[in-house]
Amino acid sequence: MSIYDDLLDYDTTLGVVKDHFDDLTVQYFTLPYHQPPVTPTYEWQKDKFGGFLEILPA
Repeated sequence: MSIYDDLLDYDTTLGVVKDHFDDLTVQYFTLPYHQPPVTPTYEWQKDKFGGFLEILPA
């Protein structure tokens, strides 16, 4: 979910998630809309979020 989401309130959603998960890593997405208009490719995800993806458990 983007911090600029036009469908959901980001701060409300983040608060709910923080209330339910103790060990949380947040990645801030700055897309100007709810989700990308096309399905993200592996290459796009690796380029934009590679550092975040590397910390996820395998």
